[in-house]
Amino acid sequence: MLAPDQLQANADAIAQQLRRVTGHAAAIWDRYGRPAGTAPPAPPIQVVNNRDFYAGLSMLDFLRQVGRHARVSTMLAKERHAQRRRSARRTVTIG
Repeated sequence: MLAPDQLQANADAIAQQLRRVTGHAAAIWDRYGRPAGTAPPAPPIQVVNNRDFYAGLSMLDFLRQVGRHARVSTMLAKERHAQRRRSARRTVTIG
């Protein structure tokens, strides 16, 4: 696990990159005009840290909210997991 200060540094770097990418798109559209038929530029993005977003939830509450969207049958149907089940290693990996 990363230390809290390293996690924060990573989150800040990701937010900065997202702002830079979306800012470049807006600058290009401002300079060269929007392609025909495209929507107007979106307002600047707001980056929210998951830690702040889920701070008030216990692990059990989080799993109740998020886990209902994860179906085991869907996961088992995916080719990646089918390959793991067929492999000779028969090890459990996470990630």
